[in-house]
Amino acid sequence: MAEFNTIAVPRALTFYARIAIVAALTLYFARAYVVRVFLASTGFVPFDLQFPLRAPTIAIQLGAYASPSIEKLYSAFALVDAMFAVAAAAAVALSWLWLSARAPNPLFSFLSRGGIFFIPLVAGILDVVENAGFYRLIHGLKGEAYAQTIEITATVHQVKAALMYVRDYLTVLFAAVALIVLWLRRRTR
Repeated sequence: MAEFNTIAVPRALTFYARIAIVAALTLYFARAYVVRVFLASTGFVPFDLQFPLRAPTIAIQLGAYASPSIEKLYSAFALVDAMFAVAAAAAVALSWLWLSARAPNPLFSFLSRGGIFFIPLVAGILDVVENAGFYRLIHGLKGEAYAQTIEITATVHQVKAALMYVRDYLTVLFAAVALIVLWLRRRTR
């Protein structure tokens, strides 16, 4: 236990990390509720939560979104989902910073110099961009704008999904490395 007390971690970092984690969990549960209502209303989960999602699937499912009540429901989902994306990105980035401060090691140093902390932030930004694309599609586009928006939004969705997988695997890796480093330090004392 003495190992944890000898490593200085800024108080503000742990404070903001706790706030970000609580916000992310609260928004996760709000999003889960909206998803259940959305599924009952349309027969589909929102586009954002369908993996994999391709342009033809989006075009087919848009018919189920054709009523004003569904447009309003998606707007509520998109707002909660965007807030969740930002809170989750902050929570993950802050937890990575916290782990790197708690258990400094060459892997964390190398990856932080390479900008690894931007992965959760970029995934969060892409989630918000994706919500905007789906919002535009649901509220009616025609012609060339419709086709381009479907293609761009489907691509953003796929890139966001890939970054989220990388983010999640890196989080597990960072936690495992931090535990190993702390265990080795404790063992050598």
